[in-house]
Amino acid sequence: MAELSPDIEWIVYCPVKPEVSTQLNMRFCIIEDTCRCFPQSIVKHSSFSDTCRDILFLPHAEFPVIWPLQARTVCVIHDIIPTLFLTPRFLLLGKTPPGMITAKGITDYFLLRKMLRRLDTVITVSHTSKKSLLSIFSQIPDTKIKVIYNGIDPLFHPRDADDPDTLAVLQKLNLKWKSFVFYFGGHTVRKNAGSAYMAWKRLPPEIKKSIPFCILGKGYWEKKIKKYNDPGVKFIPVLTQSELAAVTAAAVLTVYPSRYEGFGMPVIESLASGTPVLPSHIPTTTEILGSTYPSHEPSDISEAHVLMAMLLEKKNNDKNIHGMVQRAAENISEKFSWKFCAAKTLSAILNN
Repeated sequence: MAELSPDIEWIVYCPVKPEVSTQLNMRFCIIEDTCRCFPQSIVKHSSFSDTCRDILFLPHAEFPVIWPLQARTVCVIHDIIPTLFLTPRFLLLGKTPPGMITAKGITDYFLLRKMLRRLDTVITVSHTSKKSLLSIFSQIPDTKIKVIYNGIDPLFHPRDADDPDTLAVLQKLNLKWKSFVFYFGGHTVRKNAGSAYMAWKRLPPEIKKSIPFCILGKGYWEKKIKKYNDPGVKFIPVLTQSELAAVTAAAVLTVYPSRYEGFGMPVIESLASGTPVLPSHIPTTTEILGSTYPSHEPSDISEAHVLMAMLLEKKNNDKNIHGMVQRAAENISEKFSWKFCAAKTLSAILNN
């Protein structure tokens, strides 16, 4: 956004100064505080009252408890998890995932309700998130919320089998090109990675032997799946962004069986990398990929298994499931561009 607005001074509060062009009209104030009270540390900063005179932009829904400003304020709310799972439509229907009834969800509800009155503009990353916000906080005018999609990191792009950087990462992780199913996207309960593992587990033994199930990172689902002591499962440590992009492009299939998402970055990152993705059938999947894209109900392991088996088949033409995936992947990096996102966000910040 700073590139698009050279006449505007951007004062950025962050824990570490990023590497950016010195020609940009940006000033950095370093706050050595990375906990949840980071916004409160900003407003307490000695320079804050002098610097923030016009507009305050919050790229994430973390609000200062004390709000001393008269400046116009714009905030990005990616989703309203876990608050959303505490609403009657989830609780009464038994759709609240285990572990999501938390004190944080309750406090977030009251804090959001208070802050939404103070915000001049709310940016959210999907119409799904906007609908969720309006369903819970009905006092917000519809016109106050702008939907601006996320972009795809250029690191996520199709690669050749002999790409040296990709081969180096695969060798480090002892993986083979287009010979593994890959899950990445977090380990909270709602991510539902266990259902993707159980769908893979139902594949014929000869397929599982040649195509292992790889899961990235540590947490709830890593611990749950490790209990099976399955030799066909590989646990990958945390990767750098460039390594993640390489592994995503090298996978034969990625899986994303989440129960709820405000957006779902792994879905578009996979397709941008030239790798088919098998997502759950949730509102964001339909919004981003269209209603015809192959997906499964989050709790339906049988359906996930059938689709996974079909996506792992080598046959490929426009009349089958592979054709649907190819059509969804066409020009996806142009559809979800950070440059477009920045331009739309800048417009929302500057215009009432």
